[in-house]
Amino acid sequence: MRDQLRALYELQAVDMKITSATSKIASLTGSKELRAKYSAAKLALDKADKALAAYEAEVRDCELQLKSIEEKRNNFQKRLYSGAITNPKELSSTEKEIEMLKAKQGELDERTLELYDLVEKAKEKVETSKNITQTVETQARKAIKFENTEKARLEEELVELNKLREAEMSNITDKQLLSKYEAIRKHSGSTGMARVVDGRCEGCHVAITSYTITNLIKDSQVEMCENCGRILLLDVE
Repeated sequence: MRDQLRALYELQAVDMKITSATSKIASLTGSKELRAKYSAAKLALDKADKALAAYEAEVRDCELQLKSIEEKRNNFQKRLYSGAITNPKELSSTEKEIEMLKAKQGELDERTLELYDLVEKAKEKVETSKNITQTVETQARKAIKFENTEKARLEEELVELNKLREAEMSNITDKQLLSKYEAIRKHSGSTGMARVVDGRCEGCHVAITSYTITNLIKDSQVEMCENCGRILLLDVE
């Protein structure tokens, strides 16, 4: 029986490596987080670009309006001061028009200066967003490359480990024992058996009763830990 238990323990060692490799593959999620971070950075950059474009468009519009108003004021002032207008009503109307244009020009001048400041700040924000986006993109590309390489390596390792598992299983002739091991391993979510080390179960570290140890020494039947239910192996030469 002990030979079968030792063979089962060797199988478990392979199973633990398979579990570890599978877990490592599942944990390769860094690139996913970085891709999400990159998408967010790209959206922020697009938003900053649009804001800058809107401010620059408004600046151009204000500048065009100012140019138009300046031309209109100049035309009205030329007519006003040239003596071409003699009608008092038309004279008053022209003076009012000039004042209105002057007031509008003042508003546009103020808004244009404000926009110049907003454009500079928007440019800084675009530059910052570009740097963040480029940094995250570089990190994401590196992470994807690493994960692809690591995943390929681990998958190759799993192929070899599964071959080794088949070989180890062939050493176990007691199929009932093998089925019991598989059931316990599935139930525990980790291992199906444990060695007895210094009188304690290697799996749960609880002390094994002297009665169980005596039975293990006799090697007459399969013994299980009374605490965790794992199949026990006592290495006795």
